[in-house]
Amino acid sequence: MWPHPCGDARKHFSLIPRMTSRLFTLRLARVPETGDPVRRRAGRPECSTMEWAVAEKLANQDWRLLTAARAADGEPVVEVAHEQLLRRWPRLKSWLEEEREFLVWKGQLEHAAASYAALPLAERDGALLMGRPLAVARSWFERRAADLAAEARDFVAVSLAADTARRDAERRRQRIALFATSAGLIVALDLAGLAGWQWHEAEGERRIAADQTKEAQAQRDRAEHSLTLATQTANGLIYDLAQKFKYAPGVPAATIKSILDNARKLQEQLSTGGESSPELRRSQAAALIESVDTLLTIGDTQSALAAAQQAQEILQALLNSSAGSADYQRALSISHKWVGDVLVAAGRREEAFGAYQKSLAIAEKLAAADPGNTEWQRGLSISHISIGNVLVAAGRREEALAAYQKSLAIAEKLAAADPSNTEWQRDVSVSHDKIGDVLVDAGRREEALAAYRKSLAIAEKLAAADPGNTQWQRDLSVSHENIGDMLVAAGRREEALAAYRKSLGIREKLVAADQGNTQWQRDLSISPQ
Repeated sequence: MWPHPCGDARKHFSLIPRMTSRLFTLRLARVPETGDPVRRRAGRPECSTMEWAVAEKLANQDWRLLTAARAADGEPVVEVAHEQLLRRWPRLKSWLEEEREFLVWKGQLEHAAASYAALPLAERDGALLMGRPLAVARSWFERRAADLAAEARDFVAVSLAADTARRDAERRRQRIALFATSAGLIVALDLAGLAGWQWHEAEGERRIAADQTKEAQAQRDRAEHSLTLATQTANGLIYDLAQKFKYAPGVPAATIKSILDNARKLQEQLSTGGESSPELRRSQAAALIESVDTLLTIGDTQSALAAAQQAQEILQALLNSSAGSADYQRALSISHKWVGDVLVAAGRREEAFGAYQKSLAIAEKLAAADPGNTEWQRGLSISHISIGNVLVAAGRREEALAAYQKSLAIAEKLAAADPSNTEWQRDVSVSHDKIGDVLVDAGRREEALAAYRKSLAIAEKLAAADPGNTQWQRDLSVSHENIGDMLVAAGRREEALAAYRKSLGIREKLVAADQGNTQWQRDLSISPQ
C-alpha cells in the first residue's frame, strides 16, 4: 500500500484542500483516455498565486512530494516526485476520478494546441478545431476556461473565432445567392407576363384584322417566339434552382420549397399560355424530375410526388404521340423510377415496387434493342438496384440478392469498358455494398466482408482522385463503417476500431465543412465512438 504523506503534509492538505486538489488534478497530472494517469510539469505562469504557494510548500525537501526545477527558458516549474503517487494515493485517485472526463479532454486539447503552435503561420488554419471537436471544446470552454493553460485557452478562442467567421461568410454567401435567385425569378415572371400579353394581343389582332392577315401572323409568330423563350427560361430556371438548392448548406427547407413552388407556377402559366412544342414539354419534364430530387432532400415528399407524377404524365403524352421515340421511353422509365423513390420515402413500398417494375420493363426493352448503348445499360443496372432495395425491405433476401447481382454484372461490364468513367466505377462499388448488406442479413459474414472490401477498394480510389467530392468521401466513410461492423462481429476489435476511426474522421471533416447538411450530421451522430 502506498504510504500516506507525512503528517505535516496531511495537515497542510486539510487546511487548503481545494488548492491542493486543483494543483494535482489540473496542473500536475495528465489523464489519458485509457491507462493510468501520468505526471505533468507545471510552470509558474499557469498556476494561480495560491496554487503556486501550495506547490512551493510541497516541494520542500523534507516532504519530497514535488520536485522543483527550471525550464529551458528559465521559468520555474514543478512536477510530482513519484508517478506512483498519482496511482496509489487514495485521496488523489478520487480527485482524478471525479475530474476524469474533463482531464481527458484537457490533455487532448493541450496536445492539439501544441501541434497548432508548432506549425508555420500559413498552415495553422487547417489545424484549428472544427466540427464535433469544436462543439465539445465550446461546451467545456464556457464552463471551465479558467482551468485551462493560457496556450490551450487561446487555441480554443482562435478556433471559435474562426468558426464564427466561417459561419458569417456562409450566411453572407447564402443571402447573395438567394437575392440573385429571387432577382432571376422576378425577371422571368416579368418576361412571362410580357410574353403572354404579346401572344393574346396577337391573337386578338389576328381575329379583328382579317384583312391584315400577313402582319397579324408575323406578330403572332413573334409572340410565339417570345413565349417559347420565356418557357425555356422557366424550365431552365427550375432545373438550375433544383440543382443549386439540393445540398445548399443552411438554407431553410421552407425557403427552398417556396422558391421552387413559385418557379413551377410560372412554368405552368407558360405551358398553358399557348401552343408548346414537344421539345419544350420535354424540357419541362426534365426540370420537374430535377426538382423531385431536391424536394426529397429537404423532406417534402408530397411536393416531390406531385412533381414526379406531373413529369410522368407529360412524358407519357409525348410517347403516345411518338410511339417509336427511344428518348421518350428512356425518360418515361426514369420518371417511373423517381415516382418509386418518392413512394419509398413515403413508406408506400407496394406502390413503389409497381413503379420500379414499370421502369425496369422499359429499361429491359431498350437495353435489349441496343446492347451497345451504355446509357440504356446503366439505366437497366439502376432499375435492378431499385427493385432489390424494395425486396430487401420486404424481407425477400434471395430475390434481392439476385437483383443486386444482375446490377453488378452490368456495372462491372461498363466499368471494364471505360475505367476512367468514375460514375460507372461508383456503380460497381454501390452494387458490392448492396450485396454485402444482403449477405450480412443472411448470416454469411465472410462473404459480406469480401464484398465490402471490394467496395472499399473502389471508394478509396475515387476519394483519392477527387478529395473535394463530398459524395465520394461519404461513400468511403460508409465502406469503412461496414468493414468495422464485420470485424467486430468476427471478434477482431483492434482492426474494427481502426476502421471506425477512419470513418469518423471523414464524417467530422464533412460536417465541419457544411454544418447545415442534415444527412452528414446524422451520419456523424450514429458513428461508432
